[in-house]
Parts: sequence; structure tokens; C-alpha cells
Amino acid sequence: MKKIVVASTNKSAGKTCIITGLIKASGKKCGYLKPFGDRLVYGGKKIWDLDAGFMAASFNLSEKAEDMTLGFDHSKIKYAYDEKTIGKKLSDMCAKAGKGKDALIIEGGSEMWHGASVLLDAVSVTKHVGGSLALVVDGEEYDVLDDIFFMKKYLDASGVKFAGVIINKAADVESFKKTYLAQLKKEKINVLGIIPRAKELSYYKAKHLLDHIIVKNLTGNAGLEKTIKSVFVGDMAENAALSNTAFKSEGKMVITSGDRSDMILAAIETASSCILLTNGRMPHANLITKAVHAQIPMFLVPTDTYRTVTQIEHLEPLLTKDDKEKTDLLKELVKKNARIKEIL
Repeated sequence: MKKIVVASTNKSAGKTCIITGLIKASGKKCGYLKPFGDRLVYGGKKIWDLDAGFMAASFNLSEKAEDMTLGFDHSKIKYAYDEKTIGKKLSDMCAKAGKGKDALIIEGGSEMWHGASVLLDAVSVTKHVGGSLALVVDGEEYDVLDDIFFMKKYLDASGVKFAGVIINKAADVESFKKTYLAQLKKEKINVLGIIPRAKELSYYKAKHLLDHIIVKNLTGNAGLEKTIKSVFVGDMAENAALSNTAFKSEGKMVITSGDRSDMILAAIETASSCILLTNGRMPHANLITKAVHAQIPMFLVPTDTYRTVTQIEHLEPLLTKDDKEKTDLLKELVKKNARIKEIL
């Protein structure tokens, strides 16, 4: 059974998306672990990692999500394990998660070095399990190259088996290949895939806000499955908003104060995907009724417009088990642009 550790140099490089695409595109039976959790979920007196929960539910894995992660807190892990016992624990987890599987995919923490002080960084984990390491990188082209060249030197010195790099969210795959592929090959850097950017992967459903931002739901279940594709901040006059092309776009979320009845009504009448009201100000009851009838979710937050927009900008469009469109898209992107057999 092949064991592959998937790591990245930054939190939002897309490790979970790449792993999802690999499993779906390969058709192989794959196990999954995420030794150092960084997206804690609590429920029913149990804790698990959000990504582990997604993988367990999406691929009907027999292991429970809470058993896929060794820990979340540095101090607790350091208290419970030393180098010998942490290696034994990881070996036991691998044996269980990998039983009857073609491959075992182990997802690293938020960044390559996350967990280094407790021997759960990507390099340490790769050594513990006797696997190979694949690096997922994204960003501007020269930032990507800097990450790759720096990490190649570090990984060579570390002595782990470096499988290669997967370049994610590439703006232009063919242009990248023509410009940089020869240089990467010259440095003996194995490029396992160049995955193009897909704007659809940055979208999320209105119900995503209920799980990841403190909001009050004013409209019940109405329209929670609507997809949010863009954000429009309604801090101008109604006429100015109506003349703005972005306001007329499909799939927008409108952020405005709860006392802006004109802007709220305009958002409803232009079939918005969601309306987010700021400053804790309740809108008029008839506007809530109109939103329910139009199947447009309306949420209330206590923060001002600036803080609310900042929260939305940092909101990650995380995968959920119901995201069939996204997972199908990931399957096709990986199938067409990655060397799946070599990776798995």
C-alpha cells in the first residue's frame, strides 16, 4: 500500500481539494488521515477535524472522523507523546486506516511546518509513516517558484522521499508549462500536475454563512441552497446601486445595514442569492416576508459593514459532502491535469 503525505506551504493552497480530485479521478480505494487537525469541530462530546469529517462522509470511509486525527493542541500532544510513542501511534493509525486500501493519503497541517515542535509537521510525519511527500503550491507564478525551489532544497536535506509538486490554481496552464517547466525539470523537480484555477471552486452556498459566521437567520430555510458567486456592498444610494452592473449580476450577496429599506428591497427585486444585514439593525417585517416569498436568505450580524466585509473576505469556501458540483469538477480537473497513477 502506497502512503503519500500531501502538504502545502500555505493554508489555502487546496490540499483537500486536490486529495478529493485524486480519489474520485483514480477510482482507487483510498484511506485518509490528518494527524494534526487545524479545523476543530465539536459535537456530541466528540471533536474531529472538518476536513476529516468531509472525507469520511464523502467517501464512506469505515473509520470515524475523530479517529483520523491524533490531536489539535500542541501542549496536549507534547504532554501525551514523545518521538517514539508518536511514531508508534501514527503507525497504528496508518495500519487501521490503510487496511484493505490501495493507497493511504495523509493530509498535512495548515502549512508544511505546522506541528514541528511536536513532531507532526509534514516532514516528520512522512518519516514516521515511511511514505513519500507531495507538495501543493499556489499563488503568483514567482511566489510558486520561490516556494518550490526553497522546499526542494529543504526536502532533499531532510532525507524524505519527495514525490514532487502539484501546482494548483494556475491562471494559465499552457503558459506556465512553456515558461517554467523546462527550468523545473532542469532542477530535477518532478511536476505531478498543474491544475487550472476554477472560479466555481470559490463559490459557496448561503447556508455556509450559518456554519462559519455568527449570524441570525431571519428567513428560516428559504433559499439556503442558493450559491453565492460575488459580494456587493450596498453603502450607496439605491439609484447608484441599480445602475451598477455588479448589482445586477446573478448569484450576488448584498451586504447593507438593516435600516436601508431601499437597498434591501432592491436586493430582493434583483434576485440576490443572499442579503446580509449589518449593525444588528432589524429590517421592517414586510421586507423579511418579501425575502421569504422570494426564497432569498436574509441574515443579521452585530458587526458594522467594514468588519462584516472583512469576515466575508476571509471566509474559506470549504468543501462539504453535498457539494457534488464541486467534487465532480475537481475530479475532471485532476483527471485532465495530474499524473494520477504516479501519485497514487
